[in-house]
Amino acid sequence: MANGRPGDHPYTDITTHGENLFGMGIDEQVRQLHKAGGADLRWLVSDIIMNWPLVDYKPVQPERLVSVLTSLKRYVEASGIRVG
Repeated sequence: MANGRPGDHPYTDITTHGENLFGMGIDEQVRQLHKAGGADLRWLVSDIIMNWPLVDYKPVQPERLVSVLTSLKRYVEASGIRVG
C-alpha cells in the first residue's frame, strides 16, 4: 500500500519529491500541470503517468507522452488557466 514515500507512485515522485523520472521535459510538464490545475486535472495527469507503459522504468515512446502532455497543457491554457 502506498504511504507517500518516494517510489510509491511516479506522479508524487515527480510532483512532491521533485524526482526526474522520465526526462525529455516530461517531469517539468507534469509539475507545471500539477501547479496549474485542480483536483480533476491532477487526477487525469496522475492516471496518464501511472498507466503509461514503461520498459526498464522509462516510458515507451516518450515523444508521444510529451505530445499528450503538451496537448493537455494547451487545452488547460485555452480554458484560461496559466500553465508554467
